[in-house]
Amino acid sequence: MQFTKTALFALLSFAVANPLPAEGTSETTELQLAANCNHSIGNCYDNDCDGNPTTLVCLGGPFIGCPCGYNCNGKGPCDYNGCDGVNGRCTANYLGCACH
Repeated sequence: MQFTKTALFALLSFAVANPLPAEGTSETTELQLAANCNHSIGNCYDNDCDGNPTTLVCLGGPFIGCPCGYNCNGKGPCDYNGCDGVNGRCTANYLGCACH
């Protein structure tokens, strides 16, 4: 019984001493991420982006959290060169790259 009380007290003390961080206090905010993206979509394999081909988002480097694509070189028409663009991004050739 004494052990149970001691263990419970220790766990409660730990929980109070280590509260969860408040929402919005993370090291990098969404606004900071957007500022780092430069309003463009770069290649998932450039600048240490280490982009994920499924999510098309940089997982590392200075553009972490930014959208990325494959073989991006500017912004072309969504219905040209097999881009098959949807909502301003290519879904086939030039996967993830910006289009208009």
